[in-house]
Amino acid sequence: MTEISTSEAISQSRRRLVLLALLFFGPIIVSWLFIRFGSDRVELQSMTYGELVNPVVTLEAFQLPDDGVGLTSLQGIWTLLYPVRGECLESCEQLLHDTRQVRTALAKEMPRVQRVVLWQNSEQGAELPIDDPARHPALRTFRGDELELAPLWQQLPGTPEESLYLIDPMGNVMMRYPLDFEGKPLLKELNFLLKNSVLG
Repeated sequence: MTEISTSEAISQSRRRLVLLALLFFGPIIVSWLFIRFGSDRVELQSMTYGELVNPVVTLEAFQLPDDGVGLTSLQGIWTLLYPVRGECLESCEQLLHDTRQVRTALAKEMPRVQRVVLWQNSEQGAELPIDDPARHPALRTFRGDELELAPLWQQLPGTPEESLYLIDPMGNVMMRYPLDFEGKPLLKELNFLLKNSVLG
């Protein structure tokens, strides 16, 4: 009788464990499958603030002129990538300010997101006006001329200099936002992704 009770208890524990696993990982797996394979048949766009990149662009290996800048620089962490061509004028500075505010508002989740500027500029010795760690902490800049940045720039969907991209920790370009994005909806979307993701 005791053996039967013990066996039943083990079976119930296993069923509970499987159920908990399904409850936790199920929505994540289903969401990923929809994004990866079924977004052409499901109206996911209405559920997101940004534009869903469809199909998702998985970045291929690249190497930029800066030491150590390659695909691994965009892996293992969520990335807001902002391509800039030429000068960083007032609108550029405003966008970088707004993305800094959004990242700061993530609070304890902030270390899971990095901001990267992909700056295409052929002028030797040119500097971004926002190259100030006090104003823009943790901002990374990948810089070079058109030829040097082409290995990454040409992989970005749409018109890069008119977009802000969200890249997941696997190196997938999954969302695109307008340059005049609103901070609160972007923050809400990032919080949702970070909360429900087992990546990065």
